[in-house]
Amino acid sequence: MMVKLPNIFHRKKDDGLDDEHLRNMALSEQQTPLPEEQLYSLGANYYNIIDPEVLEILKNKKYLEPFIIACSHLNRLTRIGKTEASLAELDYEFLIQIIKLNMPEDTYENEAWSILEALKLFTRSIINDAFNGHKARMVSELRRVIRTELSKGEK
Repeated sequence: MMVKLPNIFHRKKDDGLDDEHLRNMALSEQQTPLPEEQLYSLGANYYNIIDPEVLEILKNKKYLEPFIIACSHLNRLTRIGKTEASLAELDYEFLIQIIKLNMPEDTYENEAWSILEALKLFTRSIINDAFNGHKARMVSELRRVIRTELSKGEK
């Protein structure tokens, strides 16, 4: 099926590009890279901002689904100040309390309490990474170490 694109600038079609070619170019721009390609493009910084093991735990425990959003790696790459850091700590603590209230007592006593305590530590590191843009600066800076050795020639 061929869709006719409007000629909004009233130009002649002498550029050699037909509608089908233009549509294919637009569709190719919309395609997202495969996960392997995304990981490759991140390079060494991948494990500095994303912890796949924590993400797997959050996905596998139904009661931890709200933390998938709250523990997004993008929260590490923002820049927050002292006030925002204090508010973030309170927000994470509030989320933990809400999750505790909504889960069965057996689930909490058998496994969830330890996972929630570990999440407190994890969220603290998210806040520390975002404080003054520490992690974003670290990830975006390119550092090169140049060592120069000077020695005197023997006489």
